[in-house]
Amino acid sequence: MKRTALVLMLILGLIILATLDCHDVVQAQDYYDRYKPTMTPPSILVNSPQNYSIVNTNSISLAFNVSGLQVIELSPDVNKHSSRLFRVSYKGDWQTEEQLLYSAQHESLDFLEFNTTLSGIPEGTHELQIIAVGEVGVIVAMFGFSYHSDANSSIIFTVNSMQPTASPEPTPESKPFQTTLVIASVITVAIVGIGLLVYFKKRRY
Repeated sequence: MKRTALVLMLILGLIILATLDCHDVVQAQDYYDRYKPTMTPPSILVNSPQNYSIVNTNSISLAFNVSGLQVIELSPDVNKHSSRLFRVSYKGDWQTEEQLLYSAQHESLDFLEFNTTLSGIPEGTHELQIIAVGEVGVIVAMFGFSYHSDANSSIIFTVNSMQPTASPEPTPESKPFQTTLVIASVITVAIVGIGLLVYFKKRRY
């Protein structure tokens, strides 16, 4: 009997702990949502490649810059906040994985410039996506929360390295041959003309 009572008390204690944990999780989520700032995502400005451009090589220059997110409004309870660029990456439709360009460690940067070369791009039309993620950290009393906002820029371009071949120009050797044909034709016409004049002259006399 004592063992049964002990087991029941243990089960009841576990249920109470689980209930308290769930309550804490819900309460923490409520706080997280309550203090979430109003913000705009990072901005991405692509210089190269141009959208809908055609390139005649299988390598392109990827040049762009990223500006961090902007905080528009904060909760009055927020004591302190900071923002930074958290991660920047790109992915072409010919690639299987996202390519990481920047990941924040202990930096608090809000502007970055990138210039890299992408090689081995297959022939045809492709889509290249650039992804930038910004982060805002807020402190309320003794608690800290972080929020993320991301931006995505898409560029369409076509690789056409197979250039059409131009028709061959006449070789220098062919020009004298053509001139010779013209001269020969003129001489033939002149001889025929002289022959006809002589023939008609003889008939007249």
